[in-house]
Amino acid sequence: MTSLLQEYAGTLERLERELHQLEQNCGLLQLDPIVGRPWHELLVEKLIPQTGRGAYLVVGIVGGTNIGKSVIFNHLAGERVSATTPLASGTRHPVCLVPQGFGESRELAEVFPKFDLKPWVEADAALQEDDRDLLFWRESGAIPSNLVLLDTPDVDSDARVNWDRAAKVRSAADVLLVVLTQQKYNDAAIREFFARAAREEKAIVLVFNQLHLPEDADYWTTWTKTFCESTGVSPEYVYLAPHDRAAAEQGELSFVEHSWPPEAEDGKQIAEGRACDLAESLSRLHFDEVRLRTLKGAIRQLADRRAGIPGYLAEIQERSGRLAAVEERLRSESVVRISDWPTIPANTLVSEIRRWWKEHQTGWVRGVSSFYDVVGTGVMWPVKQLRGERKGRTAIDSYREAEWSAVVRGVTEIVDRLTWMADTGGDLVGEPIRDLLARVDRGELLERLREGHLGCDLQADLQLLVEVEMQKFEKEAPITFAVIQKLHVAGAGLRPVMSVGLFLGFGGADIAAQALTSAVAQSTLHVMADLAGGTAASVAGEQVVAKGAGYGVGQLQAMMQRLQDRFAERRLAWFAELLRREFLGELADELASAATLAESKEFQNVSELTERLPKQFEEAIEAMTASDNVHGQ
Repeated sequence: MTSLLQEYAGTLERLERELHQLEQNCGLLQLDPIVGRPWHELLVEKLIPQTGRGAYLVVGIVGGTNIGKSVIFNHLAGERVSATTPLASGTRHPVCLVPQGFGESRELAEVFPKFDLKPWVEADAALQEDDRDLLFWRESGAIPSNLVLLDTPDVDSDARVNWDRAAKVRSAADVLLVVLTQQKYNDAAIREFFARAAREEKAIVLVFNQLHLPEDADYWTTWTKTFCESTGVSPEYVYLAPHDRAAAEQGELSFVEHSWPPEAEDGKQIAEGRACDLAESLSRLHFDEVRLRTLKGAIRQLADRRAGIPGYLAEIQERSGRLAAVEERLRSESVVRISDWPTIPANTLVSEIRRWWKEHQTGWVRGVSSFYDVVGTGVMWPVKQLRGERKGRTAIDSYREAEWSAVVRGVTEIVDRLTWMADTGGDLVGEPIRDLLARVDRGELLERLREGHLGCDLQADLQLLVEVEMQKFEKEAPITFAVIQKLHVAGAGLRPVMSVGLFLGFGGADIAAQALTSAVAQSTLHVMADLAGGTAASVAGEQVVAKGAGYGVGQLQAMMQRLQDRFAERRLAWFAELLRREFLGELADELASAATLAESKEFQNVSELTERLPKQFEEAIEAMTASDNVHGQ
């Protein structure tokens, strides 16, 4: 059985390691620490220390005020080691006896992690006033080798600190030896304390002390039944001790052992008890059975869906989900959107499309086009002057300034949105956002954004987009694309007319149409005027014009609109990425990590180990039962 418990201890120790690793990753979730949670106390104070160890039981002697707990303790110890006093609330700190050599193979601090351990030299050491939770201990050769004995503060003391210390002893003990008297078996504080012990499935042994026998022989069963019904306790045994002060002081009390429930039914003679040595009787308890029963209750609490580790994991999932929603907003346009991002001017797009066409021309067509590009540039100079395109300043430069103005406005809008999220999102959402805003100097942020913005090659970005979209246009509208391509070839010899048309297309198309009488020239002028404005008509013949002009114009309009939209999307995506890198990045990464905690290796390991614990424990019980059956045969 010991080997099975040792294997179980390995699973528990791994679970504790995974839990601490998971907790380290949960900082942003603002969860209460796992240390101090009842299920964690059971894990580190009960399950881990008391599995895989040698066969011993921690027996805590507990009860109310001034009922002789220390007397019982001294009887079990075989000597007067704990101070006894007729005054109430005498014992303020627990005292502990361990078998000789216990500390050579075990670490007592692991059994009692909530106490400050002190060597026990004087019998009345436990009576001293001290705000610390002290536990006085020493080895004894008088107690059985498989028992660790504890004398505890009163569970119904006027001093609240005594209740807390008694509760810590209850958590650490395998067996509670409950001392009751006629006066102290049904008090509210007594019932509350032992009801919790019953819920924790502690093994209970009752000692009814200070009985007046044989007078009380007819009443102790009624008192015990009342105690059991009010607390849910089901004791292993009941021991009766007489009210004999002299025998108590001399360590000569006699104890009578009874099974519970009584063998006889109500109204019939209760079977005679058996006089026994209390320490010897406790030492022959079925240790594995008692330990497994005690551990079973602790494991059930550990695996409880609401109050155990699954409840803790559910907290992580719930809070992680809330932060996931925030992280999604930070990475989406709902936070980094800008209300008025500028659109690339149509004439800038037309110029880039012309450049693309020129790069895809060959031979004499390209030579003619290059010559008249120079002419066109000269013709367009007055228009550029009117538009503010002075020497050294291009349309792209003007667009860049418009973008920067949008960036400055956008930063203000985004900070305002984040402030609103922090104010309305509660502590879980608000605290990390407020921390972010407190760390950011807006002036420094704008400087970094300005540097990134100036380093962006808008012309290259536009060229790349036109390259992609023109290739896409060729695939999606092959007929229109072919017509325009023929137009460029056929129109190469008419470039003087087209150049004039290009100039007038930005404001003088009607005058040009009146001045040119050639039908071909009129058609060419019409095309170039429309191209300058963002549309085009086919001039590859009357049939094509009649059948496809309107359709081609619509396709070219759609392509131009798509270019503008795509460029705006690319620029907004660039800004969002720059903003995340320079401003939101750290918070977004932290939120992303917290948002996926439920998918992390540590989370899955804790979940799997917790689910495995009850099954593994049942396997240990089945193995023990099978072994007992074999030995019984």
